[in-house]
Amino acid sequence: MTPRLLRRALCLIFSTALSTGLSAAADALPDKVYSLAFYQAGLLYSQGKGLDRDVIDELMKRGGYRFDTFEQPRARIWKELQEGTLSMTVSAIRVAERDSFAYFIPYHAQKNMALTTRADLRSPADLLADPRARIAVVRSFRHGPTYDELIAQLAGQGRVIKVPSIHNLFLMLGAGNRVDTVFSLPLFYRKELAELGLDDRVRIMDWSPQTAPIPHHLALSKAHFSYQDYQRMAALMQGMRDDGTLRRLLSAYLSGDELESALQF
Repeated sequence: MTPRLLRRALCLIFSTALSTGLSAAADALPDKVYSLAFYQAGLLYSQGKGLDRDVIDELMKRGGYRFDTFEQPRARIWKELQEGTLSMTVSAIRVAERDSFAYFIPYHAQKNMALTTRADLRSPADLLADPRARIAVVRSFRHGPTYDELIAQLAGQGRVIKVPSIHNLFLMLGAGNRVDTVFSLPLFYRKELAELGLDDRVRIMDWSPQTAPIPHHLALSKAHFSYQDYQRMAALMQGMRDDGTLRRLLSAYLSGDELESALQF
């Protein structure tokens, strides 16, 4: 049995238990309040709204969870999750070193694209070959193997500027005096480009066409959630996927091929 089929089988077992009287609300220990950190991220979360907020609201309704929610810079979120002082966060990329302190539950997939204000930058090779070219990245963000390797090469040459948020990333791109390229997701850049009036100035390219969309997850601190707690929440998320709720939530922000791609995890 593949890992994906095994996960579905486990989720079915838990979903069946919930439907036969073992209520998710009771299992979620409503008296416990979990700290949950959002981060400013375009259509995922901005000014209290977005896909991440929608997903958490649905989990609260289905599972009876109580969350103390707030916003924090992404780098601080990962630091507090690793230290065990934060219970949970959203739209997280799973990498091996994070498995030691968090459980991960996927709920959408996104693919990073290259966004540049320069017509002569058409590929990673062009970017590497021009010593004047600079990029900006959000601190602690991961972009997938292809882009992360490229970022590491540029960082070794002192050509990477780190910023605290998605909005800062696009402010720097729009200013045009220090940064000419960034890597970002559709759910990030659609909102930022429109609001900053950059649609006509920025070219969007896929510099990693062979790379599949990257799953984004709920990240649950192992200091706050037991493995059984994790399985319980994973079952609820699988139920949202199976009954079409997750598709409905995503369709408020994406359509067509981008919507279908976001469901491939």
